[in-house]
Amino acid sequence: MAEYFKTIQVEIKKAEAVIKHIGERAESDMASDAVNHVAFYTRLQLRKHMGDVFDKPTSRTMNSIWIKPLATPAKPEAIVKVNDDVSKGNSPAQWLRTQETGGNRNDKRMERALKIAGILSETQQVKGIAVDAYGNLSGGKVKQMLSALQAGNDATQDSKDAAKRAKWRIARRKSDGKPFGIFQMQGVHSKLFLIFTRQQQYKPRFKFFEVVQESWNEKIKEAWAKAWSRHVSKSIPAYMRGG
Repeated sequence: MAEYFKTIQVEIKKAEAVIKHIGERAESDMASDAVNHVAFYTRLQLRKHMGDVFDKPTSRTMNSIWIKPLATPAKPEAIVKVNDDVSKGNSPAQWLRTQETGGNRNDKRMERALKIAGILSETQQVKGIAVDAYGNLSGGKVKQMLSALQAGNDATQDSKDAAKRAKWRIARRKSDGKPFGIFQMQGVHSKLFLIFTRQQQYKPRFKFFEVVQESWNEKIKEAWAKAWSRHVSKSIPAYMRGG
């Protein structure tokens, strides 16, 4: 009987050692695992929200939610953010910020160029007519237009070819001669490419912070439970092997 109790005591000490080993790393490992789980879930929820509140959002908008950096055991924090890269004109962050708060839409690069050239007034913006399925003007056509109208960001890009310049015309009202848009000439015919409008305003639609908070509230308990399960299933075999 004494030998039996001795065996039980040995097994209890082993179990205590295993529990201690799990506990030493559990908090940081589980926290980073759970935070990343919630972060990826939040990104999916934000993408779903975009599809609900925007009409045909572009792939650049849908892919603009980033998780940088991911959480690590040393720093169990993950940042869910919107892409703020301005290399292609206004960044998704700039556009979505206005969609979140409401207010005046920021000028696009094309609009800034037209204003510098004196074609578009400071209180105007443009609305595309010849647009694609996403409501956007062709980038190549926009470059051709700016070059033909001597409105490029770089003067060296302004076209010197009279034939190319003749393919684009400023549309003017007959009543007072003021510009109201831009035509693309197709032979002797003209097709309206874009029109000038008053500065456009957005109503608040994109609820970034609300979606993030709701995602956290909905997922954190489940994420923590799964992190604990993964940590235990990983730690016990590793410890028993002497790892």
